[in-house]
Amino acid sequence: MKNLKLFFIVEVMFFAFAIFNINHVYAEDLLIFDQEVQVKESPIFDKSLQSNEIKDVKLKNIKAKDTQANDIQVKDVEAKDIQVNNIEVKDTKDIQVSSKKIAIGLKFDKTSVKELKFKSNGLSISNDVSTKLISTDKIFTAKPLQFVYVDENSDTESSSDFIFAESVDKFKNASLANKYSTQIKDAVGIYDSKSNLIITIPPKSDIYFISNDSSPIEVFDKKYRGGLKFINNNSMLAVINYLYVEDYLLGVVSKEMVSSWNLEALKAQAIAARSFAYSNYNKFSKYGFNLTDDTRSQAYGGFSAETDNTTKAVNETKGIVGYYEGKIAELIYNASSGGKTESSQNIWLSKIPYLIAQDDPYSIGNPYDNWSFSVTSSEIENIFKKRGKYIGTLQNVTIDDITSQGYVIKMTFNGSILSQTLKKDEIRGLFGSSKLKSLKFAMTNSSGTYNFSGSGYGHGIGMSQYGAKSMADKGYNYTQILEFYYPGVKLEQIK
Repeated sequence: MKNLKLFFIVEVMFFAFAIFNINHVYAEDLLIFDQEVQVKESPIFDKSLQSNEIKDVKLKNIKAKDTQANDIQVKDVEAKDIQVNNIEVKDTKDIQVSSKKIAIGLKFDKTSVKELKFKSNGLSISNDVSTKLISTDKIFTAKPLQFVYVDENSDTESSSDFIFAESVDKFKNASLANKYSTQIKDAVGIYDSKSNLIITIPPKSDIYFISNDSSPIEVFDKKYRGGLKFINNNSMLAVINYLYVEDYLLGVVSKEMVSSWNLEALKAQAIAARSFAYSNYNKFSKYGFNLTDDTRSQAYGGFSAETDNTTKAVNETKGIVGYYEGKIAELIYNASSGGKTESSQNIWLSKIPYLIAQDDPYSIGNPYDNWSFSVTSSEIENIFKKRGKYIGTLQNVTIDDITSQGYVIKMTFNGSILSQTLKKDEIRGLFGSSKLKSLKFAMTNSSGTYNFSGSGYGHGIGMSQYGAKSMADKGYNYTQILEFYYPGVKLEQIK
């Protein structure tokens, strides 16, 4: 019960102050509506709220719930006049853009872990509305728990082993022993550095964990902004990084493009990545998050991957996305088109008007101009065997269909027992994208050894990253780069 009392003491400490000064409140956390000001979330819990005041803000008819606000004057509020800790909010759109969050799956499904050790400067729980301090420890372990037993009488004085957080604002006594009436299955437990189980959360919870001072959390030998969410899937732990979209992009651009490249190319990449994130926002919703941290979505390296140059590119294009006919465009990109981009319908199934086939002179003269690899007949037979397809002895391989841009979109592998026809991206999937770098290739057969030679790297759809670099080096700005690769797409602030 003493743990439960600690939460109430901390809560009182944070809300019972007479002079309304703010030390570390993010601009996006200040909401103004119906002549009422509320601080939605303050990320610091172990420091007193002092030193810096909200400047140049006069508020009329303030309603301060659970807070004394004796020193606040109230009149004529305009969002553009608000300054918080020397951060000027020029437009209410800045608040809207900054407040959008995204969940990135770091480990899930087959890559889920049995348990997870992570480092954090203290630990708090949040749900985007409320935040509560849990611990001042530095090292924690998350584990899936089969059963947790919860005392439904929150007023009980009986001893408990740890706290069960039904929500950020509702805590109950709990135990791993069957001494309480309510059984919770598939909960997640957090242990401190001394292996004490300090808090558990229910399955499908909206709770996430952040450091007490909002500093990055270290997990899997990388640091990540924002917080961590955990899902118990059949006694395995899915690990999710939950953070603001703009912060997410800081860890994407540096992984998707060389950070020393021309700033205009990096800006084009930032807008393409932002548009991709929003247009694919629900791509992995069935797993409990939005996107992955790999090429199934976009490469993402967290805080550890950030650089000054890529951060500048993200910040200077803040909130800008591509629109096509009123909807956010899916700005697909690739490493290099090999001199010719391909249409989406030729490589995939759907026709997207702005993802067209066209000549791309800017993607010539880069490391992926020419590549080659060879594979023997027996190696091809084994590849199919591992996929559960026994084709027998490979007789020959034929290229059955090539697009006008030179992309191979249909091949047949004829075996003595079975023939297999593959189309489009299935072909790259057979050999692996690191070997068959693109579908823009030619093939020859020399005594049972098949030699592939091609150009470009990736699917060839949309913006070529090396092409963007070349255009930027020639003096084109990010708008011109994106207009070339995505004809008809308009760049606007996200609505």
